[in-house]
Order: sequence, then structure tokens, then C-alpha cells
Amino acid sequence: NIVTVLVFLKQGVKDCVTLCLLSLALTDFSSVALGMIISITSLSRASEVTLYIDLDALEFVLAYPSAMFYDISTSTTALITVQRCLCVTLPFRFKDFMTIKRTTITIICLFIFNVGMYMPHFLSSRLESQLDPRTNSTRVVLALTVNRPEVDLFLNTFVHLLEAALCLAIVLVSTQIMIIGLRRSSKFQKTGISRGTIESPDLKQTIKGPASFKKRTGSTRRASGKNGNVVKTVLILAMLCFLCNSIRFTVVVLLRVFPDIYYGRAQEQLFLIFLKLTSFTQTFNSSVHIIVYYIFNASFRRTINEFLRISKAS
Repeated sequence: NIVTVLVFLKQGVKDCVTLCLLSLALTDFSSVALGMIISITSLSRASEVTLYIDLDALEFVLAYPSAMFYDISTSTTALITVQRCLCVTLPFRFKDFMTIKRTTITIICLFIFNVGMYMPHFLSSRLESQLDPRTNSTRVVLALTVNRPEVDLFLNTFVHLLEAALCLAIVLVSTQIMIIGLRRSSKFQKTGISRGTIESPDLKQTIKGPASFKKRTGSTRRASGKNGNVVKTVLILAMLCFLCNSIRFTVVVLLRVFPDIYYGRAQEQLFLIFLKLTSFTQTFNSSVHIIVYYIFNASFRRTINEFLRISKAS
């Protein structure tokens, strides 16, 4: 994710899509960084040394901010698919409608909305120093407010289920509309080229002469190839989003069906296992985007190759 951020900064934020991808890389990095800290605490627990800070409590506290940044990434992915959909269906109005300023405002709103949705968690859980009966010593442990069950119900219902399902639906619907639009556009362009005319609702151009026709044909093929790569990128991102959020959905349903699976209850260890499972899926989804960009984005791939050449030369 750090490499992804550096590549986008190197290329420059020239359009709203690049801005969204940069924001996605930053939130992915934040989610993965917190997940890495959680993994380090898990390794420290294996030493069986009693520390001043309860590592299970620290893991619990860090897991939710990691999930919050992951939810922001999911919302940003939905925004990207909507933008790509509008770019295909309204190609001559997209730049006027979706400006960098409007995209910036939208991203800020996504941040504010998701932080607001997680605010009940931050207000109902904290780390504090108190007597730990398990070790009969003063340690930093997890403290929950009396209304924490209601907070968990809110988070599991509105954030982990409804918001995730809404983002997933937006991704799938936008992708389907984009595919249909690209197919129609490709068919229309082939028909126009065969007649020597390229037409659209906003543009009509007749190709005159072999040289002009050849130039237009090559341009059309390049545009078609680029659109095909965009479709493949969005499809892969949508598939990753679906798989990872399906696992989270299953875990949330299990937590609702079996109330004993929770921190401090009978099935605490199973709850921690589920916590690790969701953290793994989030980390995986947040870490593989660079591979998708490298395969299907020629400009992204070229910039990374330049970084590698500079690194080898030094």
C-alpha cells in the first residue's frame, strides 16, 4: 500500500478516479497497519509472559479502528465503481459532473460518516488500569460500559451488515451497468467504423480517406482495450469485496445467533478466532489491490518499473 501511494503521488492526482484510488490506498494502509499490530500482539502472547497490558484487550481495541478503515475502503470502492459506470454511460458529461472538488467532498463525507458510525464503540470501550483477578495484579485491561450490548447490536446490524451489503450492491449493480454500456459502445463503434462514420449523442464525425479511417480504427481499438482493462479491474475488485464481506457477514450472523461467542463470555476463545479470521480477510483484501493495478493499469505498471530501475541503479 505504501508503494501504491507513492505511485499515485508520482503520477499526480489529475482526475477524480486517481484521487479515489489514492484515498483507497491510504485507508487500506491504515487498516493493514493496525492489523499488523494485532498480529504482533498475537506473537507476543505465545511467549506466555504476563505483561502489564492485557494483549487480548489491546487486540479488541485495535480491531475496530482497523475495521473502520476497511469499511471506508469498501465505501471508496463503491464510489470508484459508480464513477466508472458514469464514465461509460455518460462519457461526454462525466468530467463536468464528477469534478475533483466534488469527489474530494464525497470522500470527506465517507470518512465523516464511517467515523460517526463507529463513535459508539469509541465511547463504550477503553483501556484502563484495574485489578485483574486472573493474575491478581494491577494491569491495563478492557473496560466496557453497561450499554455495550446495544452498541454491538448497532455495529453488527447497521455497519457490518447493512452498510456492507449496500456497498456490495452498489459495486455489483454499477459493474453490471458498466459492462452493458461497454458492450453497446463497442457494438456501436464497430458499426460506425464499418460505415465510415463514428456517431454518438454528442458527437458525429465522418471519416474521410484511408489514412483517417486507419487512424480512427487504431484509436478505437486502444480505447476498447483500455475499457476492457477497466472492466477487468472492477470485476476483480468486486469479487474480492464480495468474498471478504461474505466472510464478515457469516461471522456477524454467528455472533448474533450464539451470544456466548463474545469477549469475556463462555466462548471468548472462539470470538478471538473469529476476530482473527475477519482481520485476515480484511488484510488480504486491502493488500492485493496493487497486484490488480499492476496487471491491468499500464501507467501504474510503468511507474513501478521505473521505481525498480532506479532502485537497482542505486
